[in-house]
Amino acid sequence: HQAARSRERLMRVARLRGPGAPALDALALLLGRVTVVSIEPPSEAQLRATLKQQVCDVAVLSLSLAASGASYATAALADSQGQPRKVNVQPLAQLLAQSGVRIAVLASDAAADVTRGVARTWVDKGLSAVVVLPPPGEASMALDSIVKALADGAAVGAAVDAANGVQPLGRKLALV
Repeated sequence: HQAARSRERLMRVARLRGPGAPALDALALLLGRVTVVSIEPPSEAQLRATLKQQVCDVAVLSLSLAASGASYATAALADSQGQPRKVNVQPLAQLLAQSGVRIAVLASDAAADVTRGVARTWVDKGLSAVVVLPPPGEASMALDSIVKALADGAAVGAAVDAANGVQPLGRKLALV
């Protein structure tokens, strides 16, 4: 089984941390099991270019989110000078889905209802699944668990269940 896995392409994970967003450094423990593609600078143009060059199975996005009303939300990405620029989350979801990303893992310091609303929008726009991580201080262990389970071939629901097994009581991950 291990020999067959070594002949297969390692699962590729795109990682983007937007300006002012919480840090997620958990993926370092999984090197050798997954290929991590860091998107620098964290701009929409660089995200588009990276996803055009390399098919990524999972996108791990740490973003500052803001909502205006019930149906409009933005994510802060970098502009050409590295300054925060608000990007509508709907076209961002279409970009992820059209590039072959199967699963988005979303971390944000925004209120839980804003983050879950963005996750629902992304699923409505074509992503197979979006996993909403707990608050930044608790996200690393959950992220490691999700990516490890996916790299082992688990379905998304099973990966979220595995991650929920390492979460403190009352801090379960949301799968949209």
